[in-house]
Amino acid sequence: MSLDIKIKELKDVSELEKLSLQSFSYSRLNTFDWCPAQYFFNYIVKYPQEYGAKALLGNVVHKALELTIRDEEGINTAELLDNFRAAREEYDPDYTIIDDELYALGIDMLENYVVRQAGAPSKITTAELGFEFVFAGVLFRGFIDKVLVTEAEVSILDYKSGKFEVSPKDVPSNLQLGIYALYLKYLYPDKDITAGLYYLQSGKIKKHKFSDEDFEDLQVRLAEAVDQVRDTTNFLPTRAKWKCKICSYAKDGSCGTGRKVIKDSNPAIRYESEF
Repeated sequence: MSLDIKIKELKDVSELEKLSLQSFSYSRLNTFDWCPAQYFFNYIVKYPQEYGAKALLGNVVHKALELTIRDEEGINTAELLDNFRAAREEYDPDYTIIDDELYALGIDMLENYVVRQAGAPSKITTAELGFEFVFAGVLFRGFIDKVLVTEAEVSILDYKSGKFEVSPKDVPSNLQLGIYALYLKYLYPDKDITAGLYYLQSGKIKKHKFSDEDFEDLQVRLAEAVDQVRDTTNFLPTRAKWKCKICSYAKDGSCGTGRKVIKDSNPAIRYESEF
C-alpha cells in the first residue's frame, strides 16, 4: 500500500473551510507542551511576550546564515560577520538585549561553522523555505532553515544556537523535524527525506531518514497533538520553577501561579502590587 500523506494545499480548501482554519506552527504546539498557561497568555489572550537575549541571538545568527550561504559557493567569513552585525542592529538596535558576551558567543559559533565547512562550497536549494499546508483541520505555517533537493533525496537542516541538544534516540520522533519532513514528502513523494538538527555551538548534526512507517506514525502523533490543544479548556500552569524563571508572563505577574512559584523560590522578591 502506498504512503498516504494527508496534507492539503490552502488553494485546495473550500472558502467555507478556510473560515474555520486555525493557524498552527511547531512553536505553537511546543509552547503548549512547555506550559499550557504560557500558551493561553500567548495565543489566546495575546499578551505580548518578552523573549530572552539568547532567543534573540538565535534569530540574529539565523539571519546572518540566511543572507550569506549560497549554493555552490564557499562561505566568506567577513561577509558572514558583516551580516551578523547588521542583523544585531536590526533585532537589537539599542544594544540593550544582546550583551557583549552573547555577541561574542555568536561570533564564535559562526566562525567555527566556517571552519567546519573547510572551504567546501555550500550545497543548498532554498534557505528559509516558507511553507503552509492544511492538516487535521488546521493551517500549519513556518520556515525551514535549509533545504537541499537532489535527484534521489531531500535534505532538511534546522540550525540551533542554544546549548540544549536532543538525545540521538529522540531525533526520529522530533515533531519539528517531522512537520518539515512531512511537507517535503508531500512535495517530493518519490524522494527520500532526511531531516537534521545542526547545533552550532558543538558542531554536531543529529539527523534521521524518514521511512513510510515514520510518516504514518508522525501523522497520527501530529493529529493527536493538535486535538489536545483544541480540546483543552483549562490551561493549567506546569509549575516548574526553572520554566517559570524564564517566562515573561510569570515575571511580570500576568500568570499568578508562575509569579508565586518564583516568589516561593526566592522570598526576597517583591512586586509593586505588594506595596
